[in-house]
Amino acid sequence: MRIIHVINYFQPILGYQETFLAKEQIKANHDVSVITSDRYYPFPRFKETYRQLLGGRKCGKGFRIEEGIPTYRLPTLFEIRCRVWLIGLEELIVKIKPDLIISHAILSSSFRLAKLKAKGYKFKLIVDDHLDVYTKKDFIGKLYYKWRKIRTQKYLVPWVDKFVGVTTSTCQFFENETGIPKEKIEYIHLASDSDLFQFNEKKRKELRNKLKITDSAILLLYTGKINSDKGVDVLVSAFNIMNAKSKVYLLLVGDGTPELKNKLISMVKDENKRNIIFHPFVPTTELSKFYSAADICIWAKETSTSMLDAASCGRPVIGCDIPAVKERLSNGNGLTYETGNYEDLAAKISYLCMNDSLRQEMGRKGRELIEKEFSWKIISKKFTECAFT
Repeated sequence: MRIIHVINYFQPILGYQETFLAKEQIKANHDVSVITSDRYYPFPRFKETYRQLLGGRKCGKGFRIEEGIPTYRLPTLFEIRCRVWLIGLEELIVKIKPDLIISHAILSSSFRLAKLKAKGYKFKLIVDDHLDVYTKKDFIGKLYYKWRKIRTQKYLVPWVDKFVGVTTSTCQFFENETGIPKEKIEYIHLASDSDLFQFNEKKRKELRNKLKITDSAILLLYTGKINSDKGVDVLVSAFNIMNAKSKVYLLLVGDGTPELKNKLISMVKDENKRNIIFHPFVPTTELSKFYSAADICIWAKETSTSMLDAASCGRPVIGCDIPAVKERLSNGNGLTYETGNYEDLAAKISYLCMNDSLRQEMGRKGRELIEKEFSWKIISKKFTECAFT
């Protein structure tokens, strides 16, 4: 099958859904390519966060192989609030003649793709999204969302074969707020690469030796952006008051501003300051050694596919008490805490620190969950099949 992924921004070195889907579909002998813009996503404070890993935001147009994926980077006519107009999109699709197009996000190029299909071009069209909230703060906002709902029902619904939500909340948003018929909505959750993310004892020892962390110490791990939106301040506050018999370290893998890092360190007691370790972003392919080195992995706010990657490496996970997180811990492979309550988070961390056998059991159940339900091998197949059923 010839498959095209269309997305506004593509950063394969960082992983994300579109990267793993494309890779698994290539493994399954499909003819896969990605069409995207000539620039990376405008991450907040790009220079302080992702520039070291990605280079400049504008990465240039043209065809290239990125992380093993054939990638077409088209020139951008304009870019407004993370929405881009890809020059030559329709012409390239007509040339490739795909059997299936997966458009990532309703507000990307989905309307253009639906229009192309309406003209008689034969391909199946899937539109997936991750959003489940929207804002109606004022009169203009209400008008905008009403206008978007009308456009979705008129121009997308007749031509899109399936709308895929990655959470149950996204699916409810599709149905309740955009008026998409229930029979056109498919729930397909995110996943982990169970081949890439595996526990490795050798890498565990190597990294812990490099970080000067003994076998008897407990290493807590967070990966991702270092900012308040991700709850890193809540995690640091919990680390500052937790009670554990063993020596405990906190490793934060990601980037943030020097000001925020200094603020986080200032929140911690003097005797604990040396036990917080900052490490810059690393390519997705290198993350498994960090999960292997860790004893407990924690995401204090929102949800992250990194939770699944940690579980795939056999690590227990602690997350906030929202439905998406609970689903990812549904096999008894971790704990949830009351979102934002750093005292509760500290208690949950301390409990796992003092229960080695429980950590081992949760790790085993995490790997089991990934292999049975949350592997990209399984999810990729669902994507390629859902538009044809």
